[in-house]
Amino acid sequence: MPTLAEELGYAPDAKLLIVNCDDLGSSRAANVAVYDAVRRGVATSATLMVPCPWSRDAASMYRGEDVGVHLTLTSVWETRTVQDAWDHGDLDEVRKECRTQIERAILWGFDVSHLDSHMGTLQLRADFFDVYLEMAVDFALPMRMPGASAQHQIGFPFRRLAAEEGVVFSDHFVNCPVGARRRIEKTLFDLRPGVTEIF
Repeated sequence: MPTLAEELGYAPDAKLLIVNCDDLGSSRAANVAVYDAVRRGVATSATLMVPCPWSRDAASMYRGEDVGVHLTLTSVWETRTVQDAWDHGDLDEVRKECRTQIERAILWGFDVSHLDSHMGTLQLRADFFDVYLEMAVDFALPMRMPGASAQHQIGFPFRRLAAEEGVVFSDHFVNCPVGARRRIEKTLFDLRPGVTEIF
């Protein structure tokens, strides 16, 4: 089978990089910074947190950039953690919420480019991952996935499941939190063949 790089029109050993800015819509400052990074070419894409208070502002600033939906079921604060979502989330309600977030972004005019999950809520547990995968299939969108090395730790073959459904995802994944300049530099110097996503 051709590699993702080949499917994108590159050589099989090409080194391709996606630099994604998360949390568009979380604040006015985030909106300004994310769009500035994408428009200047520092970043290549962003992800919108539809339920957040500044998401409509992000929609008003949109000019056709690559923006995905950062499916949000938790907050970063103590009031709604990933564990809370897993312990108390009804999967039918989770499914409806995710679908609504994607449809709302489309209604606001976004040409949604991909999906990912805030704080990994939909990526790190098999029953929630089923919903995540269903959204990617239903909307024919690529999805953010942890790297292959995380499958053993997480405990289910999420990359194989997505591939079997024909869903596109990057080959490598690197989390670079704010202030991680050295990690970003090291990632760039050590870039492996294939598609790497940094967020």
